[in-house]
Amino acid sequence: MDTDSAYMGLSGPLESLVKEDKKIDFYIEYGKWFPRQYCEADHLDFIDTKANGEEWIMKPCCKEKFLFDRRTPGLFKDEFCGTGIIALNSKTYYCWDEKEKTKFSSKGLNKGTNNLRRKCFGEKQRICRKRWRSGNLYSGKTWTDLLLR
Repeated sequence: MDTDSAYMGLSGPLESLVKEDKKIDFYIEYGKWFPRQYCEADHLDFIDTKANGEEWIMKPCCKEKFLFDRRTPGLFKDEFCGTGIIALNSKTYYCWDEKEKTKFSSKGLNKGTNNLRRKCFGEKQRICRKRWRSGNLYSGKTWTDLLLR
């Protein structure tokens, strides 16, 4: 799976959403899906600490492993954590948080000549949704094409 194309919204931190009876399994498998916060020598301590709801403090050897894994392709990594997102497709989105920090991507569009902001993305999303519901979405056009209209 191309993890660059995977976006999800959660109602809380991921670890708090794991059911109690699945926590140990979650932390055993953690390193297969996310950058490891532990080295091999501390794996069992990591599982015990996290499964008991305690805070894991990375040792220097664990920090080194974590920094290495952050660059490993195929693992899920936080790109941006915020309070909202308007995603027209996987490569055209606008994110923001409560401190007005933003991140946006508009693959295929020149960011210098196209002043794309939250209002623009929201307005285009409303137009596209309305056209889609009415069956009047332009055939052969992408969401990005509609941004330029």
